Amino acid sequence: ANGSIALGRAAEIYGLLGRLDLALPLFERLRALKGTDLNTSAATLRLNPAYDSVRKDPRFQAELARFAARDSAR
Repeated sequence: ANGSIALGRAAEIYGLLGRLDLALPLFERLRALKGTDLNTSAATLRLNPAYDSVRKDPRFQAELARFAARDSAR
């Protein structure tokens, strides 16, 4: 579980830096973890100010939709 938290924090830092290219692979890894990452969800991605600089990017919006689908399947 601690690994998923670290991945989520790293994705946040990349979001703050505007490095969506580095955050996207981490999001993919987080979605693949079954039930270990409860800190990264569609809601946190939507509301977390760390992602303000990349929020309008279509790649981020697509990732947000994938997290929403994962969250609704739970």
